[in-house]
Amino acid sequence: MVVKLDGDIAESEPFIGRRASPLTSWSRVIIVISMTQKFGLRGWTVLFLSRFFFPGFVFGITLVGALADALDTWTKETTNTGQNLYGVAHGTNRFVAVGQSGVVLVSSNGSAWTPAVSGTTSNLWGIAYGAGTFVMVGDGGIIRRSADGVNWTPAASPTTITLNGVAFANGLFIATGNTGTLLTSPDGVTWTTRVSGTTRNLVGAAYGNGLFMVVGRGSSNPATALTSLDGVTWVDRSYPQLGVGFYAVAYGAGTFVAMDARGIAYTSATGTNWTSRLSNPTAAYVYGLTYAQGLFVGVGGATFGGQLITTSPDGIAWQVRTVNVTNSASLQSVSYGNGYFVAVGQKGLVVKSGPAFTLRPLTVNGSNAEFTLIGEPGRTYRLQVSTNLAAGWQDWQTITNTSDLMPVTLPVVPGETRLLRALTP
Repeated sequence: MVVKLDGDIAESEPFIGRRASPLTSWSRVIIVISMTQKFGLRGWTVLFLSRFFFPGFVFGITLVGALADALDTWTKETTNTGQNLYGVAHGTNRFVAVGQSGVVLVSSNGSAWTPAVSGTTSNLWGIAYGAGTFVMVGDGGIIRRSADGVNWTPAASPTTITLNGVAFANGLFIATGNTGTLLTSPDGVTWTTRVSGTTRNLVGAAYGNGLFMVVGRGSSNPATALTSLDGVTWVDRSYPQLGVGFYAVAYGAGTFVAMDARGIAYTSATGTNWTSRLSNPTAAYVYGLTYAQGLFVGVGGATFGGQLITTSPDGIAWQVRTVNVTNSASLQSVSYGNGYFVAVGQKGLVVKSGPAFTLRPLTVNGSNAEFTLIGEPGRTYRLQVSTNLAAGWQDWQTITNTSDLMPVTLPVVPGETRLLRALTP
């Protein structure tokens, strides 16, 4: 069924889908909620949902339209550097980006950036935050740590081989490098060399489902995947059909997602068997990947220059986002913090998403519609309701998230149109 909603729905994006719903009585209800796994344009989202049912028969819930979302809106920020940026992380209420010739930039909001002294001129290829510490790694096996991203201290490194990346996963820093180099540390200070069982170049790490995962690629570009139950003993899970070469890995929604050299996503719950998924139609590289706010976000660059951002709620269905930046630089890394995604890349490029949050529909239970507000802990959101888009919106509730997921219950009045949206104040 098609529902005609009153009022002008500007900047709409077509979307058709179905969600089954158990029904206990008969009535006609029209609700507007946020789209599952989508984020709000300029801070709010709306999804048009129609529910029709009669005694003894269920038509279901039909999604009939949605506004464009915040990950379609990326803003280029000023960094005042032309150096390539290879990594970005968020911690202690700030973003820290690292890159070429030891460049380090710090920002409290992802928009205004200030340089910091790294104490090195080596290329810095990766950065992570965990255990109250930023850790960055780079050429020659260099490792440096900082509590605030501004003041940096050298850490004793057990290798002189280039380290391509570092991640903090399940209470452990994991540094990955060339020729199978693999280091771990509980605090960023004391590092231990682990036997990886491979000579391929390792580039990224993640943790999920009780398993550590490290990915990489070889000289002829075959993909590499290693797993470990404890971060100490590692097993090579690579096989010939695995991919062209992995560049990034993340865990979320019950699955590992790794990106190969063609920008194709591979998913696996166990790290043993992988399934390929098309993540973008342009055969662009995806160099950076993260999972936050119920969404995988991958960033990279097209074969002939420019930026790529691709997103997925589950690692299976992907949406390529538009980045309107007149710059041939590719994006290299992405991080989430303080309600926003921030991606960094070549030539000092930094782009920032709109505010990332969503209302996820769960179920209709009697006279109530149940939702989850997925947002930044400590951030306040304003919920508004309306009975007609043309009549405007009225404040209904103010919620401060005490965790990533907050329950929301909207009373549903049979026979009445109800509209719900969330905004950042």
